[in-house]
Amino acid sequence: MKKILLSLFSLLSIFLFSSVYGTTIGIHGIQSVGADKILQREQDNHTTLPLLGTIFDSYDDAESKFLSDTVHKLGTGRIYHISISPYGFTAAEVAEGRYDKRYNRFFDDIKKLNIKVVFRTMHEMNGGRYSWASAPEDFKRAWKRVRKLARIKHNIQSDQLLFSLSFNSQDLPTTHTRPTQESPIEFCSEWKVKNKWRCPRKVDYYPGDGYVDLVGVTIYNRWRSRPDRRSQRKTPQQLLDEDGLLTGLQQRGKPIIIDELGTTAVEFSGTRSQSQTTTVFQQETSYKNSRIRQRRALLKKNSLIKAIVYFNIDATEWATQQILWQADWSIIASPYHTDYREGTRWLTLYNKPNSLLRLFK
Repeated sequence: MKKILLSLFSLLSIFLFSSVYGTTIGIHGIQSVGADKILQREQDNHTTLPLLGTIFDSYDDAESKFLSDTVHKLGTGRIYHISISPYGFTAAEVAEGRYDKRYNRFFDDIKKLNIKVVFRTMHEMNGGRYSWASAPEDFKRAWKRVRKLARIKHNIQSDQLLFSLSFNSQDLPTTHTRPTQESPIEFCSEWKVKNKWRCPRKVDYYPGDGYVDLVGVTIYNRWRSRPDRRSQRKTPQQLLDEDGLLTGLQQRGKPIIIDELGTTAVEFSGTRSQSQTTTVFQQETSYKNSRIRQRRALLKKNSLIKAIVYFNIDATEWATQQILWQADWSIIASPYHTDYREGTRWLTLYNKPNSLLRLFK
């Protein structure tokens, strides 16, 4: 995975700040490649990546030191997209303050390091895979508590830290009171909302305009790389239109950030099998490249999308040992491919760093 990320950096050229698209494009992967190698690649190419992301599954002393070391090496002249996941804690427990110690440590670090941060926590709360999920009222209380910690207790304002309320693209709740990755989920169709059970949707988790700076979303195009029935061929526009996603985000009247974006290269017709999936994954480039081109066109039509963090992670190191599903999300096809042109063009020719920077005020 590190080799793939490093290949991306080696291909980056100077960003064109005069791009007509008002979107800042960054990548997730600080922990995967390491600050020293990122800095070296940037120096080699006389450029700076404007937006770099990472996800902390907790925020203890080790994570605090990692962030401090990273910023000291990479500097404050960029925006950091940082997610903190209170794994194992329900939204109700977060609302009661049981995760405050870690949040307080993080906000202290932000002030000491003096960096600009897009902050995401308790992401994809409208799904059913994380412990804080599927509990709208508890989530809203928890969200307000965390924001109060930042804005009032630590006096970190919107010129330094923006809160991204980050939904899953689909409403997929569970009835489990403490959700896990194994919890059964329900597709939140209109029929189920009206006729079967009160299926909580994105709007139910919205804490109010005064508590949100950015409306975020995670969008993955998995195609046939996983076996579930909704894993189908979809264009980027279809993914944004599905279940009224983009319309619902726009109705909030907030700038939109795609906190996680990725697509696989696995698409084929006929019966799904491990053999067919692996063969297509190893040999095909056209599907992923076509989606990257379609994303460029999509940005022209959606001016509220101010930033994208591409999930530049390749999860296929074990591809031959188990069934692929989330497979390869990296922006440069897959480790088996040599055609990196589309991903590189997207990152270098269509990036407008100031689009996100001007939201800090």
